[in-house]
Amino acid sequence: SQVSQGTSGQFRSFPCFESIRTVEFCPLAGNTDRALIAAGGDTRVAIGQFQTSEVDPASQNCSALSALTYESIINVRHDAAVNAIAWSPSTNTDIPQARLSFCTAGSDHVIRCYQGDSHQQTVQSLNGHTSYVNACAYEPLEGARVATVSDDRSCCLWDVSTGQC
Repeated sequence: SQVSQGTSGQFRSFPCFESIRTVEFCPLAGNTDRALIAAGGDTRVAIGQFQTSEVDPASQNCSALSALTYESIINVRHDAAVNAIAWSPSTNTDIPQARLSFCTAGSDHVIRCYQGDSHQQTVQSLNGHTSYVNACAYEPLEGARVATVSDDRSCCLWDVSTGQC
């Protein structure tokens, strides 16, 4: 679907499925005319892709784009409000072997690690916090660990393969 644009072609908005609590661009997309974005709401996580065309060289505005479109890739059910999203460095956006890997911090005290493609995802729940989880971050090299912080006054370093803090 086409995103809403201003008169100069500047990005304005894209359609959302519910109230959005957090959003995160994927820093790993290698193709500069495409960008993955994750949006977390009250009960869902939506992964989409922006496609842009080249900047209009005649424009005085560096952010003016001649075209910007948004395409939904997946829409995943989440059992609680999403407080934070983090992309794993194992995410691969190359087609046809695209692999999406990200985690979420939920208001239900659970961290969820998603892995898969646009057709099927597996979800691993990391349980251990006793209050709201406010942020999550993958270690940047391999994504073998996820760090989380919570209102329970703890910072956990999770081993993604075992699910242990």
